[in-house]
Amino acid sequence: MKVTNMQTILGSNGQIGRELALSLKHEFTDKIRLVSRDPKRVNPTDELFKANLLDAGQTLKAVEGSEVVYLTVGSPRASPTSPSLTISRRENRPGFFCVMTHFVR
Repeated sequence: MKVTNMQTILGSNGQIGRELALSLKHEFTDKIRLVSRDPKRVNPTDELFKANLLDAGQTLKAVEGSEVVYLTVGSPRASPTSPSLTISRRENRPGFFCVMTHFVR
């Protein structure tokens, strides 16, 4: 089932943010906003939003209009392992997703 409303990833340049963007595009939606100080496109349809997440005003603008916001700030950048994401829709709470991250060798 494809979601039609915007989903925003705060801290999108890290390992987990990038994997999340790929998974969301594949499984859920084409409407993905990537937010960081220097956002990089992961999917061709990604919307890029430049913001300093330590600035509350910039962060509020970055998430404006989003149905779901993912916070991946502070995720490890370089690791001997790679992230594996499991994303599932919470059937009893439309619009809510459970994102579980674990690392595999």
